Amino acid sequence: MPQRGEYQIRTFNNVKKTFSDCPCQRAIDTEHKDLLREFRRIRKQCPALREVLVPGPILSEFEEACNAAPDNARHRSILLLALERGYLNRITSPIHSYVLKNDKPKNELTKQYRQDLQERWLRNDSEIERHRRSRIFQGRLCELQCAEWIEKQGWKITDLEALGGSQDIEARSPDGTEYSIEVKYIGQEDTDFLSLVNSLKGRSEARSVSPYVACNFMLFRVYEATKQFEESTQARIAMLVISDMTWERFDLQLKDNWIDWKSPRFYNRDQIWQNFLQEQKKRYPDIENNLQTALNSVTELWIIRSKNGFEYSKEHVVPLSGCT
Repeated sequence: MPQRGEYQIRTFNNVKKTFSDCPCQRAIDTEHKDLLREFRRIRKQCPALREVLVPGPILSEFEEACNAAPDNARHRSILLLALERGYLNRITSPIHSYVLKNDKPKNELTKQYRQDLQERWLRNDSEIERHRRSRIFQGRLCELQCAEWIEKQGWKITDLEALGGSQDIEARSPDGTEYSIEVKYIGQEDTDFLSLVNSLKGRSEARSVSPYVACNFMLFRVYEATKQFEESTQARIAMLVISDMTWERFDLQLKDNWIDWKSPRFYNRDQIWQNFLQEQKKRYPDIENNLQTALNSVTELWIIRSKNGFEYSKEHVVPLSGCT
């Protein structure tokens, strides 16, 4: 009897042929005034939208949120924006590929992913809460998009956390090596978001952001990934996916190698960072002493840029395993 992952590998191509005819895969740029009507038409025929992203129980609240007057943050549905700009297929394709079977969510799809993959963040009253919820939604999409992205490069997906797997992605590389992969998505940070909202309200403000805090945050996110690898016996890749909107916060430090990956440490000069670190020590009390050992347990770190339109590019590969 084939293992679960092997079954997914063998059936993927057949699934691909089936959903290539779905109207979500052929959707092109749509005028703003026709967006919701066109979305309704596509959703009726697209199980990725109808069964997962905007299922029946949330359809009315989704449409109500989309019809509401813009808020101060100018929040808009990620799905409708993708339809308007012609890249809806980059959201729905991995849903078709991994989450659906016979046009219904797979039995293995976990309750948490069923919930997180629904675009319902627009219904939150608070602007900052909408921002945080949208980041969770994009992070879940990112995991599945990264799986599809590496599959197109010749990798074979053997399991996903969305389907009950122990890691975000388990995959076999083109050379036959089995990998556990953890995906850490970095979207727009709360402080940047609030500054943007204040600017849109006409309350522009001057604010300096420490470039060292950006280094700290990258290290922290990789450390988080290492803690999720602890049960894995496979080679390990930590994928740090940074959105285009916040890429400039990290670009210089990455290009100029500000982080010594052989002997990583936090820059502890910033009070905001100190407050954040003290809070995280409730979960990870030995994080500062264990940082180097934890990072050395990972085979590679991939720094990936998520560009507008959900296009991914691998910008940096950092070998970590065996750094001494």
